[in-house]
Amino acid sequence: MKLHEDEQAFNETIALVAQEKLIPEEQVEKDYFVSVLLQQIVNRAPNIVFKGGTSLSKCFKLINRFSEDIDINFKENANPTQGEMEKLKAGIIAAIDDAKLELTNKDKIGSRRIHNIYEVRYPNLIEPTGAMKNHLMVETFVAYKTFPCEKKMVSNYILDYFIEAGETEIIEKYELAEFEISVQKLDRTFVDKIFAILDYVEVGTIDRNSRHLYDLHMIWKEIGHKLEQESFESLFNAVAKERSTNQNRNVSAQNGYKMVDKLNEIIDKKLYRDDYETITVQLMHKEEDIINYDDVIDSLKAIINSGLIPLTIKLL
Repeated sequence: MKLHEDEQAFNETIALVAQEKLIPEEQVEKDYFVSVLLQQIVNRAPNIVFKGGTSLSKCFKLINRFSEDIDINFKENANPTQGEMEKLKAGIIAAIDDAKLELTNKDKIGSRRIHNIYEVRYPNLIEPTGAMKNHLMVETFVAYKTFPCEKKMVSNYILDYFIEAGETEIIEKYELAEFEISVQKLDRTFVDKIFAILDYVEVGTIDRNSRHLYDLHMIWKEIGHKLEQESFESLFNAVAKERSTNQNRNVSAQNGYKMVDKLNEIIDKKLYRDDYETITVQLMHKEEDIINYDDVIDSLKAIINSGLIPLTIKLL
């Protein structure tokens, strides 16, 4: 039996975990359903790669903000064939059914699209508030190869609480155990998020995207001191080449783009400040987890000053 199928136990567990971890109840509940759905997707499509902000939370335990979207790509270092794209779509839809959830935008999902967003209704007992969506979202974008990757275990707030409490019987009873997934490595996610904060400015979609600045700050704190110029430059150039194939979506990866100048413009004009202080801060778990805007900007300045980021994109 799944925990949410025992409504009383689920309600009590959400309240307990929220109280103990100082995390809003709606976040505890939704985080649980993200794991439920992701596990079914892995069962149906084991070759997927999990990436993005939610992987930083559920696999790396690196960020102290709520991340709700399931961002997945095709298997490592591969561009899918048409048949594989159709199989991935079918696998995700079947996984949603397996999880006993409801796909609400099936008519907008295309088998031949490189980019799909699946909106999934879950049986929430607690209505999402603030910056949270009222549905789960699975996003697939298979135009770019995913690399490098590693295997990680997926957890959630409820499971973490029961592990810390030594409640192995409850974990077994409600099928809460961790499961393995292929996940994009931190250095690649770091590069992707640098490009992301630039592209959102270029295409005018800053709203609700300042979270990438927070994620950059947290990744930089974790691995910044480990990054080596030569190997990072090789990764950066490979990612730029992948992203450059979509000129409309990825302006910052185009040849001749003045990357450092634009990053400094983001800093000088405080382009993400309002969104960060009104949206991203709301997603941080508790008061002591809050990283203020000036701190993430200090990290962005440190990234620029490290010399790791090229002044101008030069595609090889």
